[in-house]
Amino acid sequence: MKVDIDKMISISKVNQNFSEASRLTELHGILTILKNSKPKFVLMTFDKFEEYEKNQLKDFQNHKKQI
Repeated sequence: MKVDIDKMISISKVNQNFSEASRLTELHGILTILKNSKPKFVLMTFDKFEEYEKNQLKDFQNHKKQI
C-alpha cells in the first residue's frame, strides 16, 4: 500500500473540523483517517465510491469466469 501523508488525517482532527476533512477529500478523492496513529477509516467522494464499486464488480466477474 502506497502511503501519502497528504491524504491522511487523525480522527480527532476530523471530529474537530469535518469541513477540513471534506475539503481534503474533495481535493484528493480519498482520505485515510487515522486512529491511534494507524489507518482505521476511509472517507471518499461519491465518484470514487462508484469507481470502487465498479472495479469490485469487474473483479468479481473476472474471478467468476475463471472458475
